[in-house]
Amino acid sequence: MLTEMSWWWRTPSMRAVSEVPRKAAAVWVEDLQAELERVRAPLTEAVTLVRNS
Repeated sequence: MLTEMSWWWRTPSMRAVSEVPRKAAAVWVEDLQAELERVRAPLTEAVTLVRNS
């Protein structure tokens, strides 16, 4: 029984395991928001030019 229980303390918790994808997703969202801000103004200007031509 002792050998069966000895692995338990080395196993990461589910909270720790789920934290990694959550942090990766947060970084991905930040990158997407930055990309949106980068393309928003030129895209808006292009749409305006097309509508007014």
